Amino acid sequence: MKLFRVGERKIINILEEYSNPCSNVDTGIGDDAAVLKVNKRLIVASSDMVREKTHVPREMSPWQVGWYSVNASLSDIASMGALPSGILLSLGLREDMRVEDLREFASGIKEACRYHNTCVIGGDTKAHSELTVVVTALGEADRVMRRDSARIGDLICVTGKIGEAAAGFYCLVNKLDIPEKEYLLKAAFEPIARVREGNIIAEYSKCCMDISDGLAFSLYEIAEKSNSGFEVFEKKVPRSRGVKKVSHLVDIPEREIIFHKGGDFELLFTIDKGDFEPLRKALSESVEITHIGYITGAGRKLITEDGGEVELPGRGYESFT
Repeated sequence: MKLFRVGERKIINILEEYSNPCSNVDTGIGDDAAVLKVNKRLIVASSDMVREKTHVPREMSPWQVGWYSVNASLSDIASMGALPSGILLSLGLREDMRVEDLREFASGIKEACRYHNTCVIGGDTKAHSELTVVVTALGEADRVMRRDSARIGDLICVTGKIGEAAAGFYCLVNKLDIPEKEYLLKAAFEPIARVREGNIIAEYSKCCMDISDGLAFSLYEIAEKSNSGFEVFEKKVPRSRGVKKVSHLVDIPEREIIFHKGGDFELLFTIDKGDFEPLRKALSESVEITHIGYITGAGRKLITEDGGEVELPGRGYESFT
């Protein structure tokens, strides 16, 4: 059987079968990032790969590729509640790449690191047939949030607006010329990992995950790892006017964009009801958080816009498929 028939999740499961246990691992394969216990500190690490053929549309500038690559890896650090300590940068570079483009790419890396108060501490470079960027982010935390820590009765919440990155890509593919196109493309090409927000959320929550692979996929992951279910209200999922407009223009249901397409570097987390308002106030100067549902004992329930009940499919973005 070929890899494209099994998909990324099965590939990860196979690799996990052949991994050795380590006594200093607090959280291993299967979460947004790994967590090591080192001298009573929690060291958080995550790697993310960006490939030219799958992640870099021709409209994306070298600066944006650099910025995107750093934020993609830091988003996994953010969902654990850690603050970054440094990044390792491994590059596969085309031999015919222009030096000017390399400088612009490196500038995007530098600006992203500066924004998140971190830096490149090392890495590797090799010649390659396509631009390939692997960022390994390292961070530290006093406590971490994990996918398996949701509790029945918890509120399900998200940061920011959902679906803007996917809507931006729909603008590109369908050559839409609408006033909202600029900020939708910015969401797609220049996302900002919620690093500071994740660190604050960790003071109130034990369960979090980023939604870059899709909101529905992340909901399923948390429910599966926490041995629970969920009930989510479609009308409560925050989305911008641009998402609604793109949905109408390309004849794609809003539900498809906000739940299944992914690309957003927002955070999905669960929290005790009594902690919602204090957390909302703590984050009020940086991002809005929205309560979209509840953790339940079982089921994968979506309350639709018209008040009906359906099972929410768990599909999202997946490599190899």
